[in-house]
Amino acid sequence: MINEELIDENYRFPLEYKGEMMCDNFSMKTTPRKWTEKEYEVIDILMKKGFNNRQIMICLDRSIESINNKVRRRKKLKCVYNDSHRDEKYMYNKKFVEYLKPQSVLDVYSGMNSVYKNYNINTIISNDEKIHFDTDFHMKSHKLVKMLYSRGDTYDLVDLDPFGSAYDCFEYSIRMAQKGLIITLGELGHKRFRRVDYVNKKYGISKYEDFNTKTIVNHIIEYAKKFNKTLLPIYVCDWNNIARVYFKII
Repeated sequence: MINEELIDENYRFPLEYKGEMMCDNFSMKTTPRKWTEKEYEVIDILMKKGFNNRQIMICLDRSIESINNKVRRRKKLKCVYNDSHRDEKYMYNKKFVEYLKPQSVLDVYSGMNSVYKNYNINTIISNDEKIHFDTDFHMKSHKLVKMLYSRGDTYDLVDLDPFGSAYDCFEYSIRMAQKGLIITLGELGHKRFRRVDYVNKKYGISKYEDFNTKTIVNHIIEYAKKFNKTLLPIYVCDWNNIARVYFKII
C-alpha cells in the first residue's frame, strides 16, 4: 500500500502508481483507466484530511464523476467495516480463542496492533503492509503466507481479516492452520453493487441469488478438502455486506 510520505507536497499521485489504460472506447468521453489499491488508499488519506471531491480529483487525475462514485463507496465501506460490527467481532474473537485455546497465531492483516496481544498466547506473528505499524512483517499478504509456508511454519490459528477478499491467501493459510482458521468475507461488499463477476472465478458463483455467505462458506469447506483439512464453522457472523467465519479444523 502507498503511505502518506509517497504523496508529494502538492498531494499529487505519483505517475508510476497509476493503473494501466484499458482499451479505447470512442463512445466514452475519456479512455478508462484501471483503479489500483494505492489510489484507494490515497482517497482514504485525503478524505481524512478533509479534502473535497474536486481536490481529490486533481490529485488522482480522475474525472469528477469517477471520484464521486469512489468516495461514496469508500464512505459506505468504511462505515460497514469499522463501526457497526466492531464490538461483536471482538466478542467472537474472544470466545473463539477461549474455545480453541491456540498457543500460536498468524495474524495476516493485523492493522496497527494485533488483537491477539490481549490474550495469553505464546507466539503471535503479525503482518501489515503499512511500514509504520508495529508488526513482525510488512508484506503483501499472499506473499507472506507463501513465504511462511515454504519455511515450514505452522500455527494453531490463522486469521485473515482483509479489507476486501483474502482468497489469494487461502491455500497456504489452510495448509499452515492446525486448529482453527478465521476468514472475513470482505467480497460480500460487492453484493450491493450486484458484482457477481467479482466472485465468479473465485467461488464459481454465476447467479446473484447465490452470492451469499452460505455459498462462499461451502466453497471454502470444499476447497480445504484438497489439502486434507476439514473445516467446521463454529461461529458465522453475517453482518451487512460483510461476514466473518470462525472455522475449527477437525
